[in-house]
Amino acid sequence: MIRYCFAWVMCRRQRLSAAFAVLCVLLASLPLSAQTRSGFELLASVAFEDVANANREAQSALVIDEYQWRPMLAANGVLVGQLMRLEVDGSYEMRRFSEQKAQDHELFLGDVAWLLGSQTSRFMADVSHRSAELLIDPSRGDSPDNLDRRNSTSATGWVRLGPAQSQWLLNVNTSKVTFDLAEASNSRRQGGGIRYDRGVSKLSRFGLELSGYQLEYDNATNAVNLGEQAPQDAFEYSRAALSWSTSLKRLQYFLSVGRNNTDGGSSSAFYDINAEYLGDTHEFSTAFRQWITDTSQGAGEQALGSQGAELDGRVGVLDQYKRRDGHIEWLYRALCSRCALAVKLGAEREDYQQATQFDSTELFGHLQLNYRQSRHAYLNASYRVMEVDFKRTQDDYDEALWRIEIGLNSLVRHGTLRFYAQHSDRRSHRDAGLGRPIDSDGVVNNYSTGLIGVAFDYSLYRR
Repeated sequence: MIRYCFAWVMCRRQRLSAAFAVLCVLLASLPLSAQTRSGFELLASVAFEDVANANREAQSALVIDEYQWRPMLAANGVLVGQLMRLEVDGSYEMRRFSEQKAQDHELFLGDVAWLLGSQTSRFMADVSHRSAELLIDPSRGDSPDNLDRRNSTSATGWVRLGPAQSQWLLNVNTSKVTFDLAEASNSRRQGGGIRYDRGVSKLSRFGLELSGYQLEYDNATNAVNLGEQAPQDAFEYSRAALSWSTSLKRLQYFLSVGRNNTDGGSSSAFYDINAEYLGDTHEFSTAFRQWITDTSQGAGEQALGSQGAELDGRVGVLDQYKRRDGHIEWLYRALCSRCALAVKLGAEREDYQQATQFDSTELFGHLQLNYRQSRHAYLNASYRVMEVDFKRTQDDYDEALWRIEIGLNSLVRHGTLRFYAQHSDRRSHRDAGLGRPIDSDGVVNNYSTGLIGVAFDYSLYRR
């Protein structure tokens, strides 16, 4: 009964995004199973922050110091039914600014996926929605007026033929990508593929994949393209690859290699390599990927996430590019009896077909320490460094960010009070003979920003 009440309350909220409204209906209607695979939490929170240099300005006369507050409703977890599965990791939030009032807005961020069928079903379907924020101009940082949102909605259907030991998997899919601001990058995609998968032992499997799609831009005539050619209004993509996977007790790895190309002139090797080791006190994971994508789709679900790459295609420019990602991550749980240490190192590279002035390489490192004093309190501290280099421009920059957070869980039942502080420094590499980095308008391009905040999270529902 509680599940139905909260789902109804969620649906009554005004101005919810379409994806979050769909989530409300699913929460109220999904026939849940008692399987332990289910785990779900619905969280309401509000954060209040005092932000220094909220607009990421280098000139002291233009710096804005302000208060910001964000009420938020978040959902995270997996709900499992007899023949369906709902995966949610998203939030609907209101952003309010005391000085930059023109930037006030409400938005959904995160992922929602609804899967019909199971791993042994003959027919399966997947409907998903993904919303993520992107930097419009990476050299300016994540100020409120330098963010756009990419919304991707997709549907895929599969047909499975043959026994589990040697089977064929056919799929068709369609998707639509929209941007809040860069509407010229809106696109539609239709495609499909066929995959042969065979078990060669109890631990290993071999696969062969052929796939492709056609992408069409909705507003290509209004697009910005700074390359030598006019932007394409459509292109076709194809890929052929072989794969191998092995799953041991502690070690799992997956390897896929092949070729991908587009009729727009892009062609390159394709590879996707993943490995994971799970020890008693150590965990190691690594991933290396290369593929061709475009500025409308970006890295999609293959993006490294908030602790990784900052670049994800150039907003407002239509072009195809080759993307290469790689990272190594180590988690150590024996530093002390109540703490865990995580280290992540990685790189990301984008090579454009036409707009080669945006070719870039990003290196990053992330260190995080989590300490739980008891079930009533915790301390998290993190430090991230990043270096972005553009091959044909002088927009290169470095950034260092640290954050510390203290959480108290015992003040209110089902509630957590959090206190946190954050500071970041961004430094440009450019120097026009004046002894200091400047941007294209002659303004010093270095800035620092920081904040202190308090937030209260309350668990509305948990299972």
